[in-house]
Amino acid sequence: MKKQMTINQHYVPQHYMKLWAEMSGKVWLHDLAHNIKGKVGTKSVLSDEYFYEDDKNKPTNEIEDILGEIENKAAPVLKAIAELKPDELLKNEMDIHKEICQRAALVLAKAGALEKLLKFISAQLIRTPNIVQQMAKIIKEAPLSGEEREIFTMQNEPSQLVRLGLERIPRHLQSSYEVVLGFSSGTPFVTSDHPVSEFFTSTAEVLPQPVYNLLHETQIMVFFPISPTFHCTLIHRDNKQRLGTPYHSRELSSNSLNGLPISWMWIDEALIHVFRGMHSRFGRKYLISNRDEAALLNN
Repeated sequence: MKKQMTINQHYVPQHYMKLWAEMSGKVWLHDLAHNIKGKVGTKSVLSDEYFYEDDKNKPTNEIEDILGEIENKAAPVLKAIAELKPDELLKNEMDIHKEICQRAALVLAKAGALEKLLKFISAQLIRTPNIVQQMAKIIKEAPLSGEEREIFTMQNEPSQLVRLGLERIPRHLQSSYEVVLGFSSGTPFVTSDHPVSEFFTSTAEVLPQPVYNLLHETQIMVFFPISPTFHCTLIHRDNKQRLGTPYHSRELSSNSLNGLPISWMWIDEALIHVFRGMHSRFGRKYLISNRDEAALLNN
């Protein structure tokens, strides 16, 4: 039997968190529940006793292996995008953002890279304690029969949620969604113990949605910070035409993109503030950044 790894499982991958690391290799971790902050190594954070096993007493590491394969394939793609630097010869901010997003798109246009990114995003959406707790609350409050409630509760076990999610979500994102890249040269994007946010675009207030709605609604947008400087927004192709400012997607040069649905968007400080605020709300317990975020949390 394989060694049980799940006791020290990082439910947000270390290689992803390290994209926010300073030269020392440490990230700024903000404990939202206890209002504690400090620089820490990624080995010491987001590593609860969170099991992906069907039977905790007889672990197989099946889910660990599935998630590990996704992480290992996505890591060089994320790193390649995160390391891109603005063209110093360009002076216009709009040109700077478009040009660097074009280069990020070229990274994703390499063989299999976009698929690796979308699988990684899918995994982060369904693998964290946050989504299990969110779904448990929805199941509890939903008008279900006893049998239905039992089935949904079983499917909400971490191992089942990962299996079911990875069967359907990556394929759906690839077939129905456009990848919209964004860049920030100033205020950094942040991440958290639940890196992916999914929201319904047609309500007056932006509210988080159950992950299953992603498979059935065209008006769900998905937000994922790639690094302190890059952001990825996923917009359903049937919904993109009705979205204006601030979610208006702009075309990139199609040369070398191999027909892939990748575009870019202008992200100003107001929208950066919205994206950053997502990671201090909606049941999240920890915010991760490359700097002290006291000002963000105070607001």
